Amino acid sequence: MAKSSGGGMKKEEVEFISVRSPRSTRVDKPVQEPSKWLVFGIFALITLIFFGPHLLGTSFLWEDFSEQYFPFQSYAAASLSGGTFPFWNPYTFGGMPFFADLQNGVLYPGHLIMYLLSGGELSVWLAQVVVIVHYFIAMVGAWFFAGVVGVRSWGRVFAGIGFGLSGVMVAQMIHPNMIFHMAFFPLIAGFYWSGLREGRPMHTLLSGLLFGLVMLSGHPQTALYIIFFLLLVTIFEVVRQLRENSSSRPVLIRSLVLSLGAMLLAAGVFAVQYLPSSQLAELSQRSEMTYEASLDGSLEMRQLLTLVAPEYFGVVAADPPDDLPFWLRGGGDRYYFWETVIYVGIVTLVLAALGLVGTRRKGSRWLLFGAGLLGVAYGLGDNFIVHPILGSIPPFDTFRIPARMSLYFALALPVLAGFGLDMVMRGEIGKPTGTKVVVSVGGAMLFIALLLAGGALSSTLEVPPAIADAISTTAVPPILFTLISVGLLFMALRGKVPALGTAVAMILLLVADLFTFGISLNQSPTNPEDQLKLVDRNLAAFRAAPPDDLFRVQMRGIGNYGGAMLTLRNQGPYSRFMLMEGYNPLVLQRAYPKGPDFESVLDLMNVRYAIDVDSSTGAPIGYRTRTSQLPHARLVYSVQSVDSASEEETLTSGGVDLRTTAVVTDSDVSMPGSSGGGGTARITSWSANEFTVKTSSPAPALLVLSETWYPAWKASVDGESAEVLRVNWAQRGVVVPEGDHAVVMSYESDAFATGRLISILSLVILIGTIVFFWWRARSEEEGEEVREDS
Repeated sequence: MAKSSGGGMKKEEVEFISVRSPRSTRVDKPVQEPSKWLVFGIFALITLIFFGPHLLGTSFLWEDFSEQYFPFQSYAAASLSGGTFPFWNPYTFGGMPFFADLQNGVLYPGHLIMYLLSGGELSVWLAQVVVIVHYFIAMVGAWFFAGVVGVRSWGRVFAGIGFGLSGVMVAQMIHPNMIFHMAFFPLIAGFYWSGLREGRPMHTLLSGLLFGLVMLSGHPQTALYIIFFLLLVTIFEVVRQLRENSSSRPVLIRSLVLSLGAMLLAAGVFAVQYLPSSQLAELSQRSEMTYEASLDGSLEMRQLLTLVAPEYFGVVAADPPDDLPFWLRGGGDRYYFWETVIYVGIVTLVLAALGLVGTRRKGSRWLLFGAGLLGVAYGLGDNFIVHPILGSIPPFDTFRIPARMSLYFALALPVLAGFGLDMVMRGEIGKPTGTKVVVSVGGAMLFIALLLAGGALSSTLEVPPAIADAISTTAVPPILFTLISVGLLFMALRGKVPALGTAVAMILLLVADLFTFGISLNQSPTNPEDQLKLVDRNLAAFRAAPPDDLFRVQMRGIGNYGGAMLTLRNQGPYSRFMLMEGYNPLVLQRAYPKGPDFESVLDLMNVRYAIDVDSSTGAPIGYRTRTSQLPHARLVYSVQSVDSASEEETLTSGGVDLRTTAVVTDSDVSMPGSSGGGGTARITSWSANEFTVKTSSPAPALLVLSETWYPAWKASVDGESAEVLRVNWAQRGVVVPEGDHAVVMSYESDAFATGRLISILSLVILIGTIVFFWWRARSEEEGEEVREDS
């Protein structure tokens, strides 16, 4: 008996199943399972071809990859190479937590390997390779998952390619932390389902280990959707096993306990990131999510037509076509395109319909179909009934862009299509039934595509007249792919095409279909590294020289000139410019101090260089040097204590001279006997996570730092712990006695320390139990071999 190759087959099952199929090369010849190395080779080749321009250095990722991911990962790589763990980022928004920002995923194993290979100088090429490798992982994972749920032979290969190059995966490539989660989703779900269905503890534990490590890459919304999918699988398996065999309850209970334990340990692995990130989330501008905000990124009903014609509403690409702009919602919200792509391919839809026919693993197939529909239905937001119910339940109510749950659809449909291809190859679909399904589904898609190509729906869909002709042409490829798919399957069902020929034809058609749509979406001709280096050279004066010369830079216009910028949005971490702006969805609520006017805020933030904007055009014309900024560290002898209710008004009214007085909130601070003036504060050592200030004062004073207040920062005065006060709305302050003293400010996160301990224990338990079950299984196999030999 042959063993399973990882697709969920039990030991008593054989790899080659002989069926009487006119689509085999010879009647009664078994349909052979391709070797895993051939499968991996196919996936690798497709990955290399699809992302060839990125690998050759002629095309580059864009948008969030270049504006956020690459600059931040460059900072992490350089910091770790220099022996500093990147807890804090002093180069955006006057300073922000870096490690606690889970989007950065510092401890994600893929990132750790990337940092090691970078040698401290991360290149765009290496960063892109790390992202691209996850598309190969996605294909392998979907191939494995398809085997677990019952797909065989070349149907698994189809499922792998269909998921790996689906519209959801390709459109979101500019968001690496999402891609990392989505790429491992099939593997996590596959191991979990296999462990629960077949009582394989090692598979269950592997699922927990993978999930815990993947969560470290930092996209909690996708992690939530993975958990919810596993919950659906659990409910399905409990009901199925209880209905099929009530005597298996002890085994089922044992599997459920192990599954729960594995997921709890996965959460434990994530604790080192989760606890600090939760602290940041509570203080960020996204700490409160209204229901209206949660609807942002919902699919419109008319977008369901993109299942047939994915470019009908235009495209948003790195190098977009001039004649096909994204016109939905006025075309202004570019992000709306990549957040609502649900395309899985024409041939996938036809084969998925066939995959729902038959009796083998029928329950699993309908669970997948239901999960896929749920993903799209939830993605419709208020346009359907699912999101108003599920989206109001914690923690679903904390996330926007519900269309991201279409991840379920992106996995379910290719796997169902794999079922369909597998059954066509093996003759498990009757000719009348199969023909009826193919003609019905293919005919419906062809009808829709013809209507779109002929412009019959233009007025109903409110197509802009100026681009109506260009939009109509987007329905031409779907017409061709539909005709070819239906034609090939029609002949295969009648025995006119051999089994292997059917598989090759369907896979090649899928590749052509998905390549046509997605291959050019993320091919920018602009190298973000070149942009960053150019600004770095041209604006070298912006770079501070700690500890003696610390200052900040304002690089973005305000008011009507908010779009004007002198640097890239996150140039700071890359070039070590201490910018007072940046780009980060998790920016702190109190990122800036308050003042009566903007110039006062710039003074408080120690801004030496500010952007200069042409008032008539709004274009940046350079920068101006400021001389009124306050020092990075200074002593204040006048303190006004206020409560939180009057804090903002006190700071913005102009009634307090913020150059000589500090406003402290909810703290009873006074400077008894101080006459004011005469003291000095000098920064003598400085790093991102710790710095020292030497103070000399004739009287007690308040040391005010042009540094963002955050609870993980601790202070000591001459080695004795001191309270870090929040002053002027968003800055730090420490009371110092008269005389000469050394104030040390260091980042010491209690949340990180607690999470680190939990994560280490969870990893040890997970890895230890995996090794134990592996050793026990191997010992049992060796024992069986000895008994057979004797």
